[in-house]
Amino acid sequence: MAVVDEVAVTGRRSVLADRANRGAALATALLFVANGAVFGAIVPRLPDLKDALDLGAAAFGLAMACYPAGALVGGLFSPLLMRRRSDGAVAVAMMVGASVAAMLVGLSPTVWVFAAILVAFGLCDAITDVAMNAHGIRVQTRHGSSLLNRFHALWSLGAVLGAAGGSVAAGLGGSVVAQMTVAGLLCAALALAACSGDAGGGQGDSEVPDDDATYIAMVSKGFQHQFWQAVKKGAEQKAEELGVKITFEGPAAETEIAQQLEMLTTAI
Repeated sequence: MAVVDEVAVTGRRSVLADRANRGAALATALLFVANGAVFGAIVPRLPDLKDALDLGAAAFGLAMACYPAGALVGGLFSPLLMRRRSDGAVAVAMMVGASVAAMLVGLSPTVWVFAAILVAFGLCDAITDVAMNAHGIRVQTRHGSSLLNRFHALWSLGAVLGAAGGSVAAGLGGSVVAQMTVAGLLCAALALAACSGDAGGGQGDSEVPDDDATYIAMVSKGFQHQFWQAVKKGAEQKAEELGVKITFEGPAAETEIAQQLEMLTTAI
């Protein structure tokens, strides 16, 4: 009877784990779609913004350079934020920030305000990009199959939808303010919906332990192969024996070198 109960509990845990993994993948997918959409929504309205501010080509180009400048700063600060909060929480918060910045673009009264908003947009967008990719890798590891390429495809889909919406609004003579307000609100809502799933949660099985515990991060060449599963099991058993904390992750396939490097960078 005890054996039957144990099997039932194990089966229930497996079902709950599968549901959690699917929910995490869906939440992360929403985040990628939102990030692509908010970026794509701005692009078709750039000529309208240029005309509204009465800028020449050179001045407008210099103002637009503020976006990558903000992104550069955001990329440098991303690891600091992700050490203090989970990558999912950082991604959601910064995605909401990017959505707010996108909504404010059309309200720029001067080129200086326009440039400042682009700096903020670039900063939030870059941090979102780093954090959501790190979170996507963790979700992929827990899911046990390749997901990151699908997440990137969904980003492209979001960008196409955002750009299509902006193009339609421009063709109908809609104001930049109205269109970007709608786009920003929708993207922020998608980010918050992801937060209610798993994207805003902790770092899952790869969560970094407290600083007072010995912590070892292990990044394998692969994850699905039986050899690496045996390595993972042995490492966990030895870690429990020695009283240390470890994380173990790796790409779905040994040929996915770029993802392995991303995992290594995140672990560092």
